[in-house]
Amino acid sequence: QRVQDLYLLWQNEDGGWPYGRGRLNPDRRQNSYGSMTAAAVASLFITRDYLYPGIGCPCKGGKSTGRVPQLDKAIDGGVDWLAENFAGDRHPKYSTPARRVLYWLYACERVGLAAGLKYFGGHDWYAEGAEYLLSEQGRRSGRWGQVYQTCWAVCFLVKGRAPILFNKLKFKGLWNNHSRDVANLARYIGNLKEQPIQWQIITLEAPVEEWHDAPILYISAESRLRLTDEHKAKLRRFT
Repeated sequence: QRVQDLYLLWQNEDGGWPYGRGRLNPDRRQNSYGSMTAAAVASLFITRDYLYPGIGCPCKGGKSTGRVPQLDKAIDGGVDWLAENFAGDRHPKYSTPARRVLYWLYACERVGLAAGLKYFGGHDWYAEGAEYLLSEQGRRSGRWGQVYQTCWAVCFLVKGRAPILFNKLKFKGLWNNHSRDVANLARYIGNLKEQPIQWQIITLEAPVEEWHDAPILYISAESRLRLTDEHKAKLRRFT
């Protein structure tokens, strides 16, 4: 709880996070940076899983309960910052953008997997990050700089390409009251299979080819789902 409270306290108004508060003036906010924003959002997903493992429960009268608006707002603000500022080949908002790129990408991978996001804004974070990493890998040594930097790069490449089992459908209305349902199920199945299993959020507007990233389309609705003829046709093509 103390960790979560600290992250909520230090979030900037633009939705991002700084490296810390100035030693001479601790009340003065510093600028938001890519790596710190991604790391903070990933950490808030961890605190949410520990503090609110049954978020959305119990259900009463067919409706979910138990939401955490302040935490959801902080996470959404951080994800929006990443969507607006993402770059696969540089460290956003850092004074020397070419520095600390590997940690930035590693932190993005953590957010993308925790949140079930294939894209930050219009950027396919894994595709763009992998392209950069492959271009920067030492041809003879196979490494990326120091040992710890190589670890970040390998974690990004390996974890980011884990097989996707579930697509969770995002639509207008209450589609995500149980925000960790599919995440928990994917983790459970992964533990049984002894291999990483992932999930992702998909929209009705996404091309059906992206729906086929996963074999299962998961729809969580608490009222009648209203679909256009185009959406119905897309569901038929998927199945």
